[in-house]
Amino acid sequence: MIVKVLKSKSSSRSVIDYNEKKVEEGDACVLSYKNLDSGDRLTIEDTILRYETNPAVSERTRTRSFHMTAGPGPGEELTHEEMTELIDRLMTAIGYKNQPYVIYQHNDIEREHYHIVSTKIDASGKVINDSFVGRTIFNELTRLGREYGFAVGCDANGKERKAVAPDNSLVPAFRPGTKDLLTKLEALYRRTLLYPIHSFYQLQAVMRAMNVRVTARKNRSGSYNILLQGLDRSGDPATTVFSMRKSMGVDGWKLLQESQTEAGRGAERMKKEILGVKSAYCMERSRCAEEYVSMLAQLDVFAGVLRSGRRKEIDRVTLVDLREDTLLDSGWQNELRVTDYLNAERSGRWDTERKPSRRLTAGEMEEVGTIVTNALAHMGKVDEEWELNLTE
Repeated sequence: MIVKVLKSKSSSRSVIDYNEKKVEEGDACVLSYKNLDSGDRLTIEDTILRYETNPAVSERTRTRSFHMTAGPGPGEELTHEEMTELIDRLMTAIGYKNQPYVIYQHNDIEREHYHIVSTKIDASGKVINDSFVGRTIFNELTRLGREYGFAVGCDANGKERKAVAPDNSLVPAFRPGTKDLLTKLEALYRRTLLYPIHSFYQLQAVMRAMNVRVTARKNRSGSYNILLQGLDRSGDPATTVFSMRKSMGVDGWKLLQESQTEAGRGAERMKKEILGVKSAYCMERSRCAEEYVSMLAQLDVFAGVLRSGRRKEIDRVTLVDLREDTLLDSGWQNELRVTDYLNAERSGRWDTERKPSRRLTAGEMEEVGTIVTNALAHMGKVDEEWELNLTE
């Protein structure tokens, strides 16, 4: 079972808009709702926002939304009724039994998953204490796992242990001195496999951007063993080499093969076009490399500088879209040129003579404009300053 509590926002409006947009597009539906008159959007938004705009709410309360995702893990099968009951019990355990909340079933990706939307403000205007929500959810999942038959996590000997969740931080990276080295490295490896990886080279590129070196060693059975090593910011080794099979009790090669099987290529080209447009959009509005990286981060795009050679010279700049799970690989026509990046770092400004490699068609501009604007709206970034006009 995979459960993740997403970062709280100042208002639930953008979270509701995101899920209702999925419903309108046919990629989601309202599976269940609690403490609401109906599952109608107006009822959902009116009730939840009424809680958050209660005059009794302290002005110091900056975050008010609650947004959680849940879904069966690999090889697990649960019916909609079982998932609804399980989510209801989780919400009760973390103190949201009497809160208005909606369970959306999403089918926009191959893995079935659910979004739960609520508010941290109760009927009296007080904030629900969720300081230990992660630990509470884990403990409750451990109990529910025995009842429903799903795994919370087990090591190579089959003994139960805390599951290693993917690292979903905005700019995931390994840092020297990190506690629980094995857990951190495994989490970063699993996070990388969320991207549509189609080659071992791509896997190495993404993990190198996360300050992790990954290699493969063929074993006697003819399969491969994945080796991980943490690096510092200069790309030098910061840890010893760890075997995933021996040190972590995880078959990293099998995980890679499974991720490659599940990764679809149907919309890969359009996703890369979108990532290229996001890059160009931020580059045109930024004055230097630092500001460019900061603006990309607000669009859930991670810019990683890959270095090679003994002198650790910059080889290329790789972009990874954390929202669309897309890697902008080396050689793509919209990839950021290293010379542009280096010149901006040295001079503090971008080259005004730079031109895009290709203009999108009218249909592509309309589709990309909708996607990027929706992404900005979901993150609460849409206003006059952030209006995106791709026809200019």
